[in-house]
Amino acid sequence: LQDGATVIANKISNEPEIYKYRRFIENYSGRPTIASLYLAYGNDSSFRAHWDTRDVFVFQFEGKKKWTLYKPNFDLPLNHQQSKDMPDYPCPSEPYMEVTLEKGDILYVPRGWWHDPIPVGEPTLHLSIGTYPFYPRDYMNWICNLLPDYKASARTDILSHDESIENFKELSSIFHKFITDENIFKAFRAELEDKIYRTESPLNLNILAKPNVNKEIPKNALLDINIINNVDFDLSLLVING
Repeated sequence: LQDGATVIANKISNEPEIYKYRRFIENYSGRPTIASLYLAYGNDSSFRAHWDTRDVFVFQFEGKKKWTLYKPNFDLPLNHQQSKDMPDYPCPSEPYMEVTLEKGDILYVPRGWWHDPIPVGEPTLHLSIGTYPFYPRDYMNWICNLLPDYKASARTDILSHDESIENFKELSSIFHKFITDENIFKAFRAELEDKIYRTESPLNLNILAKPNVNKEIPKNALLDINIINNVDFDLSLLVING
């Protein structure tokens, strides 16, 4: 650390203090999150300039850190489109903004924006919380997996192009009908948010391991439902985290 290294704790989960910040960003953005912590003492760049494939909220906990940001030259990168793997898109030479974060500051960096965080020669600690949106390809893949349950044409063998073209045209029409159906879209959001992108919760042993013998739950007690999606109250059944 004294020679300039940076210590990184990646994908922090089930840590109550960090969880408070994740939960705040989840409520604010309506998206699942991932958290990482960065500790440095020197003044060397931790990563060199790069872009992230997720929107990031940076919380400066201790000390200072200088951030140099550059405009994106590859818009809206997806998870597999890392800046280090795309040499045809080098970091721009002209900075867009330079800012020094101090304790208590928050910085928002949209995905695809180049940034270079550099310590300034004193102990510095910041928390980075990335948010994960749903992409059109997620919806399209989900519908493709859904179609075979409803349409035999999606279960038909593919032969030659000429022999399959009419079937492809039918599937194209059905796919359009599915992808523009609001109820199907709601089902997609509910399934992904409740089953795939589960919000991790710390284990509350104070409640679970402390039997309330001869005690009644107060009438005004509230239940905090740990869920990130927008609940449709027209539903007769709500499934949370599976």
